Parts: sequence; structure tokens; C-alpha cells
Amino acid sequence: NQLARVTHLPFGRDEASVNGKINYAQAMRTVFQFANMTAGTHPECLKHAKNTKRAADDCVFAEHVARFIQTPTFALQPQYDQWQIIHVIGKNYSNEEVNEFGAKIVSKLKSQLLESS
Repeated sequence: NQLARVTHLPFGRDEASVNGKINYAQAMRTVFQFANMTAGTHPECLKHAKNTKRAADDCVFAEHVARFIQTPTFALQPQYDQWQIIHVIGKNYSNEEVNEFGAKIVSKLKSQLLESS
């Protein structure tokens, strides 16, 4: 028997908001620190963060922890996530901004999860 995992990986969220009204990345880093999430975080990601002098709270983001996942994974990640479009790009967005943002998410998903396995 093989184990498999189905997950929704929120790629593309470790970045500041374009509109400057909300910074999701900083909010998640604050939650990570406030809740002391290190105990529930992938140990290899934490080790890598320490060895590369990065913050441990990087490991709260799928795009940083994905490379350490050994379990076969079926990723469920929309290219166009309405929440991200509104909260990262902003309510007044152009089609070009949305397309660029969607392409970035797909690129991150491919390079950091699918191609690293």
C-alpha cells in the first residue's frame, strides 16, 4: 500500500500585497510566531531555514515547505484564486495583473512541488 495526500497548497501567498492594504505574508508570519507553530512544522524545512539563515516562519508557506514533502501528493491549487486576487492584487485589478499573478502561481507550483519530486 502506498500513502497519498490530497492537499490545497496556497502557493503564491508569501508576498506583500500589491495594493498595500493587506500584507498576507506578514500576517501569516505573525500568526506563526504568536502560535509558536514550530512544533507542527516540517522539521526539514526548519533545518533548511536555519542552515540558510532564513526565518523559521518561511515554513508556514507551501512554496517553502513543498520541497520537503516525501508523501505522494495531489495538489489542488487554482490558477486564479479569487481570495488572492482581491487581497493580494487588490479590488481594482486589471486582466493583465490577474494573468501575471496566475502565471506566477503555476510557475511556483511546478518548480517547487511537481518538478522537485
